[in-house]
Amino acid sequence: MDIKSEPNNCASNLLALCERYLGKSIDAIEDLVKGWNLLRKDRSLKGKWEFGGNCIRALFYECGCPHARSGMIKPHPAQSDCSQEMMNIFFSQVAKEEVKNETT
Repeated sequence: MDIKSEPNNCASNLLALCERYLGKSIDAIEDLVKGWNLLRKDRSLKGKWEFGGNCIRALFYECGCPHARSGMIKPHPAQSDCSQEMMNIFFSQVAKEEVKNETT
């Protein structure tokens, strides 16, 4: 698989999973956040997304990437470029406009 296509594939797969957990199409950022948090809770993954003013904060205490969880790759403490790009795609698709994330 082309590494550049991985964020697109992950974003599409996660969006579909969030819709399944939510039980409906994701039409708004609020739906996305709720679906994502339901998915993480069901899979016993520590962390969540939460609203904070005009942004969404990601609070993660363990990596949710299936490649990292399987031991195929070793996660780095900083958010990877792949994850950043996946989130940009994910949120932009739902918001119907370009969304950029930043790490702190």
